[in-house]
Amino acid sequence: MRINKLRLILFFVLVNSIISGAYAQVLKGRLLYGHLGAPKVKVIIAPRTKSNELITEDNFFYGDNQELLQKMNAIVTVTNADGYYFFNDIKQGKYIIKVCEPYGVTYKFSISEDNYNFKLIPDLHAVSQE
Repeated sequence: MRINKLRLILFFVLVNSIISGAYAQVLKGRLLYGHLGAPKVKVIIAPRTKSNELITEDNFFYGDNQELLQKMNAIVTVTNADGYYFFNDIKQGKYIIKVCEPYGVTYKFSISEDNYNFKLIPDLHAVSQE
């Protein structure tokens, strides 16, 4: 009985957060693994600057250096078992998404306005197909 009450409370907290806009700006993408088969892959998003572009062009960028990630103003997430990843509260601007695997793909895109609730990134192959 006590567990059901706790679940109900957590459900209402989650629903209230969504309705109130706590998760108002969600960016969602999905990785296609191909031969990788790894269910949890690190993905970063960073502002698209010249220095960040040079850093993420490295085929062996793993996103492990915390100092470098801070310099890049990067946000790190991990894919779920189905290959989906999420970033919250990403504002208007130009960005880079980098898959932190050997030969991980880099995707460049822009968000043209802050007034959105949900944006989809096209499905990406986890590693370069070249």
